[in-house]
Amino acid sequence: MPASSRLEDHLAVGEALLQRDPEFDNGDLQASPEWAEFTQNTANLGLTDSLRQTYLALIASQRITPITTRSALLECAAPAEAALTPQALDAAIADHLSTSLQKDLLRSAADELEALGSSPRDPEIAEAIDAGLSIDLLERALSHPEGIRGAVHALHQKLSAADTSSIPHLGLDAATPLPTDDLMRFLRTGEELHLSGNIAEYSSDDTVVAIDLSACVAAQGLDTDTLSQCLSALAALKSALKLTSLGVVIAGLGDTLFKLGTPFDDLADHPIISDLKSSLMSCSEDLDISFELLSMDAQLHLGCLTSGTDPVSLDVEDLLQQAGALDLVRDSLSRNAPTALPTFEAALSSTWSLESTPGVDRKRLQSRGFSPETISQIETRLSEGYSLTQASSRWMVGDDTIQNELNLPLAAFEDEDAALLRLVGFSRKDIEQAEIALSDAGSVKLTPILSEAGLSLSLPPTTSLNLARTINLALPDCAIGATCELPAPQSADDLAALLDGLAETPITLHLSCENTQQRETTSNRINHILQLVEDAREAEQTYDPAEIEPDELAAEPALHGRARRYRMPDRRKGYIQKATVGGHKVYLHTGEFDDGELGEIFIDMHKEGAAFRSLMNNFAIAISIGLQYGVPLEEFVEAFVYTRFDPAGEVTGNDSIKRATSILDYIFRELAVSYLGREDLAELSEGQSHDGLGRGLKDDVFQFPAEAAQIVSKGFSRGQLPDNIVILDKRRKDASDDELQENYLGDPCPSCGHFTLVSDGDDIKCEACGQVSAEKT
Repeated sequence: MPASSRLEDHLAVGEALLQRDPEFDNGDLQASPEWAEFTQNTANLGLTDSLRQTYLALIASQRITPITTRSALLECAAPAEAALTPQALDAAIADHLSTSLQKDLLRSAADELEALGSSPRDPEIAEAIDAGLSIDLLERALSHPEGIRGAVHALHQKLSAADTSSIPHLGLDAATPLPTDDLMRFLRTGEELHLSGNIAEYSSDDTVVAIDLSACVAAQGLDTDTLSQCLSALAALKSALKLTSLGVVIAGLGDTLFKLGTPFDDLADHPIISDLKSSLMSCSEDLDISFELLSMDAQLHLGCLTSGTDPVSLDVEDLLQQAGALDLVRDSLSRNAPTALPTFEAALSSTWSLESTPGVDRKRLQSRGFSPETISQIETRLSEGYSLTQASSRWMVGDDTIQNELNLPLAAFEDEDAALLRLVGFSRKDIEQAEIALSDAGSVKLTPILSEAGLSLSLPPTTSLNLARTINLALPDCAIGATCELPAPQSADDLAALLDGLAETPITLHLSCENTQQRETTSNRINHILQLVEDAREAEQTYDPAEIEPDELAAEPALHGRARRYRMPDRRKGYIQKATVGGHKVYLHTGEFDDGELGEIFIDMHKEGAAFRSLMNNFAIAISIGLQYGVPLEEFVEAFVYTRFDPAGEVTGNDSIKRATSILDYIFRELAVSYLGREDLAELSEGQSHDGLGRGLKDDVFQFPAEAAQIVSKGFSRGQLPDNIVILDKRRKDASDDELQENYLGDPCPSCGHFTLVSDGDDIKCEACGQVSAEKT
């Protein structure tokens, strides 16, 4: 393979390594498949074993990134698109709007076609057109060589290619007046902008690599020896790969200054600048040094919080949640204020403690049944960024704890707004008070400690640009990236002063403006419009239930407006079926409407893992909601019977089903047999019922007497009326209807024993068994 092709392949696998998702390998770079492919690829580059091992070791230790292209490594990889003019700003606004709308339209079209399925029937297409599907879109999709499926695939490809995240990049010209008014108008839209000064020409395909400067920090300051070793290795790589140029981007400058406790606002005469300058200038002839802004993938790979000349600027909430931020603070405290570190750790551990939280504290939780272990589990979830309500939810605490520790039935969570803390007796005021206290705990406890130690987490918005100007004075030929988010509002004079002289420097400024007020105004207006739409829909769909026949409403609820949910009765029938599928115990609980039809299910698998158990619980809730909105049980049965996944195999404990291909196959075959009379899904002999008795003549339609549904679970009896229940020919009349009310005699029937004897002329007739006897005189 030619050397150029090998290099292209290496740049591609390097980009894939940067874009890997750390969650798939638990943050272990060397355990990822991308790392295996990358190490294999480096063997084809023709490097010496020593240089190859050094290159891999620097990447594995996260001191450098793989060699890749500017477009993969940098936030602003391409040259300026145009000069900063009013026309260019207007074009940038229009381009962003049109690209965003294009992406929204592509997504909408793909969703509409995907909803049809790959091979829809003509009646289904007609319904979709009636619901608003564009005929032009449909015609183009049907004309695609691969039909609707091919059209959906093409739309998704175009959707992934449409890039709405790119930030406009405009160049500053010292000879052109700065359009401050137009720039302010642009920033008020909430958009961001890259502004660059006098930067050397480059291409987005140029080869670059990044170094984490914070990985080159010694006990007393910057470790220039380690930095020089990294730069020498990169110069050797450039020579071995025969690259015409290799850009080296210095990242983590803000992390380095934060670790060393160096103030960001006075660096002109600081020794770290001279040390940095001497190390970088020693290899400036071989490598193109810069301080440009990295992409998020590259920054995540290095594990540093900053790139370019951005300072470490975090509020306490970010500090508690952002990966690596706490380690950076601990490192800085241990170097610059070691006596404050124990105090910081103690305050940090108490930030998520419920020991004295107002409203919901440990003592009150224990009095309501929570064990110390469960409370500690909730505190752990709080430390991971969850709110108190989320950390104490059913899905975090687990059904075993709810049933065995708190003695709460799972049925208590049927309400849509059911919260565990509310169910155990905490008021909304208590919970809200605790949530506020926990959210403010970090600022209240940690900010004073960090401030006293000299660590300022909040800096002026111009700090990054000021530091960039300082670096530019020391290294005038280095391209530099800086970020500035201006507080709103800004005057034209303030903006002109900020950008003064930037055109003559190799600085690229990522400029934005806080737009909180405008966003809140827009959001409130959108919410108001959506509320008006909702009110209009409800007004159109208002109907009088008295005008609709009950049978018609139950059969076709969708014909009468938006689907309506039929709530379960407070006291309801059902049954519990215990069985074992493939060695795994399954408890199926059912609940029925008053007419005996299935309305809810619960699935308990107590010995399974928490994830699988929670998944099955949520699945049962979804099925129950569907049943209550009128989805026929037959649809669920057809969708889930004979699905195949473990656990599967032999079924014990169920007299109708002996083997199942999955848990869902077993559950929906059981429901089909019990509620739909689907004996074809049971493993019984012809005409045999669940109790082993014959059913006599087989009816074409599965029926269950409506009167029996009032007292017997249809599912438990599997549609069969027990022998000890008799349904009379005549229904019970209202007490007010005296002329139609039956007058039973007080004696039992001598034949069947029921108290259903009535006078029939000169004879006595039993309404239950039909026995006729002469009336006693």
